[in-house]
Amino acid sequence: MTAQEHHHLMIDLSGEEAAVLRSALREHTLRLHGDVAQLRAAEPRPSPRITSLIEAHARAADVVDELLERIPRDLRGP
Repeated sequence: MTAQEHHHLMIDLSGEEAAVLRSALREHTLRLHGDVAQLRAAEPRPSPRITSLIEAHARAADVVDELLERIPRDLRGP
């Protein structure tokens, strides 16, 4: 998918399901950010392969962060 493409996905979640999804995404993004920090610390002059891995993890963390922003924090409903 290019930066210009957007695909819309709609999922109907209960409050509990949304809370579980939010928690899992938060845990995943923290792990990704931790991986990026560890890779950068371990490789002050990384090879192109390691640089690519670091960039992929950083992009994934950013995407998960964006998803978290789109899941409502207030799950009580109307």
